[in-house]
Amino acid sequence: MDRRFRNPPTRWPTLPEHFLAVIVSRLHSVDDVLRLRSVCKSFRAIVPSPFQSLVPLLVQRTSFPIGPTPSRRCGHFLLTESTVYAIEPLHEVASSAETTLTWLVKIEESDSGEVRLKDPFNGFRFQKLCNKLPKSVNLLDYRIKEITRAYRLELGTIGKGTSRLYSNKVYQKSTIFVKVAVGTDVDKFAFMAIHRTRRLFVWKHGDEMLTQLDIAPNDFRDLIFHNKKFYALASTGQTLIVDSMSFGVSTVSKLDGLIGRSYLLKSSENLFMVNRDWEIEWEIEPLRWSLKVFKLDEEKHEWVRVVDGLEDTVLFVGDDCSFSVSAKEFAGYEGN
Repeated sequence: MDRRFRNPPTRWPTLPEHFLAVIVSRLHSVDDVLRLRSVCKSFRAIVPSPFQSLVPLLVQRTSFPIGPTPSRRCGHFLLTESTVYAIEPLHEVASSAETTLTWLVKIEESDSGEVRLKDPFNGFRFQKLCNKLPKSVNLLDYRIKEITRAYRLELGTIGKGTSRLYSNKVYQKSTIFVKVAVGTDVDKFAFMAIHRTRRLFVWKHGDEMLTQLDIAPNDFRDLIFHNKKFYALASTGQTLIVDSMSFGVSTVSKLDGLIGRSYLLKSSENLFMVNRDWEIEWEIEPLRWSLKVFKLDEEKHEWVRVVDGLEDTVLFVGDDCSFSVSAKEFAGYEGN
């Protein structure tokens, strides 16, 4: 074949940056972005890592001073981010000891660069990995998808023990907040947290200290950030909507008669609440869970019971974070 008619070698490093920007805008998975970055050094220098934190760098390196409440100790509040990933084999695995189903894992990177593997639903660290989890992940063999991100707010006080370095001082960390939600698509970075006393605290970029929201019922169990607003769920069934900038408060119609534990989570563009309680029938052994699902009607500010409308959606609920996935995307899950 005449060399004049052969395709010239592709010079990937010379691809204009605006072309790369268009390509990246059309990629919606972590593994696709990683494959693009692996083409050459110039791509890695231009295309940002998909594992970048949603917490602004300024906030990552700045701790939050303790106000008059909830603690009088001298120290700072420290915000940490972790990410839940789905890891799925693309073909039959070589070892019979490994699973062909999808793994859900939470990854947290420490200040020292150590990667910690945690349970996605309670936030506890796995001391020993199950031998079915692959020791390394080759993107030619596995698909990786980011599912959600979770946050932890700790109190750092000057002391000994497990420590973290901030501003050339050593702090001892303790967890006094049971749930944190971060506003990631607002003009100014903000977050809301539930203190262990079940009261709400808020902070936005520019504030000097955390602010307690002195609002009833002061017994909150879960919260989430959705459509540029914070939603806080009380044990009474009341749901509050808190503006992420003004911290103004409005309410969703109260759901009466709910007992047990309720969770907030997002699926696609919708906000759901899952209520879990024991279903007591004395003839049934053992007892089983009763689950009720509600979808928020944002125009009417009320919860609507979902009986059978989740289609292929799978909902996961837990104390640390709750999320949804599509059963069509991952092996081993059943929809609705």
